[in-house]
Amino acid sequence: MGQDNDSQNLSVQEENLPAGVYAVLDQIIHAQEQTLMLHRFRLRQLRKMRRRARRRAALLRLQAHRRTGLFVLGSAASAAGVVCLVFGMSDVAVQLFQVAAAAWAAAMTSPSSGSQG
Repeated sequence: MGQDNDSQNLSVQEENLPAGVYAVLDQIIHAQEQTLMLHRFRLRQLRKMRRRARRRAALLRLQAHRRTGLFVLGSAASAAGVVCLVFGMSDVAVQLFQVAAAAWAAAMTSPSSGSQG
């Protein structure tokens, strides 16, 4: 019963509004929609900037630790090759030594983290 009263009061209030008010209300609504669209656009831009910054930071971390990672990979492959050689699996050991040599060669040719500009 209370809601019926409220809706009746609202319709009575709407009937009492001057004719020019609707145009003003439409302009206000349009301006607020434009502001909302602008805020959404800015939010999308900020999210893109955050994603780019995260990617850039990840790339810098990768570049900083690439040489170390290659040395560790080469050492692990070399150690695994020695173990395979001890157990008589010389063909696997040779492949692991080749991987180790390739990793160490790549580490020597990769730029060091100090030369970034």
